[in-house]
This record gives sequence, C-alpha cells and structure tokens, in this order.
Amino acid sequence: GIFVEQFAAHRLAQVFGHEHIYTNVNLCRGKDIVGEIDVLVIYGDRLIILQAKAKKLTIAARKGNDNQLKADFAAAIQDSYDQGWVCANALLANESRLVADNKEEIAVPPSVKEVFLFSLVSEHYPALAFQARQSLTYQVTDIIRPPFVMDVFLLDTLTEMLATPLRLLSYVKLRVD
Repeated sequence: GIFVEQFAAHRLAQVFGHEHIYTNVNLCRGKDIVGEIDVLVIYGDRLIILQAKAKKLTIAARKGNDNQLKADFAAAIQDSYDQGWVCANALLANESRLVADNKEEIAVPPSVKEVFLFSLVSEHYPALAFQARQSLTYQVTDIIRPPFVMDVFLLDTLTEMLATPLRLLSYVKLRVD
C-alpha cells in the first residue's frame, strides 16, 4: 500500500508540482480523525482525492468464482470509493481540518468547483472499468464527480501523456462524465 501511495504522489507531482500534492492527509474533528486521504491534489478550485489499495484478486476470483470476484471488488474498489466519498463530504462541509503527514495544516480553497475521486489499485485488474461500471455503487453531487477507477499502469500512462494539469483534469472530467 505504501508503494502505491508514493508512486501516485510522485506521478501526480510531475503533473501538478510538489506544492499541490499532499500525502496521508488526516481529516480531524477536534482530536478525532474522521477520515484519511492517501493522496490529495489541490489545484486552484479543483481537488483530487486519491485512495490507494493494495488488495489483489485472489486465485479463486481469477479462476472465475463470481462470489469471490465480488468480494475482492468490494475490498479493493468499493471500500476505496466509500472512503473517498466520506472524506470529500467532510472536506466540503468544512467540518474538519486537514493535517498532512508532516503535521502541517492544509488550507482548502474557499470555493471548490470540482472534486474528483480516484480509486487506485496496485496491480493489473482485468476488466476493471467494466466491473466498476457494473458493480460500483456511488453517488454524485454538483461538486463531487463520479469516481475514476484505475490501476497504477493507467495512472502512469495518463500522467506521462497528459503532463500538464489542464490536460489531465480535462481528460478526467470527460472520462468520468
């Protein structure tokens, strides 16, 4: 899991710059931690909340066991999305303060236009986009966009080919819509 987070932060920093990337961000309400964001990108009035999972497909799921495939999907993708959704809502409600892994408080823009939720898995996941369309239960608001589910290989390719913030954000917006 740590590798996936560090890899994602590194690749996104090449697009957005290190000053816009925060890792292991805790959402704190008083002394309680109400959520954790693996990688947070703040670029102007747009945010990317990336939740990384190292959960792999089990052998039974790879052999076609439908129940195991659903269980693996829930553990990797649905949990990742649910965690991102909770964090996005807490962040937008201004109920929490954001604290980065270096104990620095992070200022959120006063007006957030869009929040993109990325669910990132650590290994190649056959038919990930199809299964996400079929099985992922998600919600949207005027600000929180539909989730973008991907593996590390897609993130690597996207950040290589769409190497500026506007190109990457434009692609992501079109893809999730």
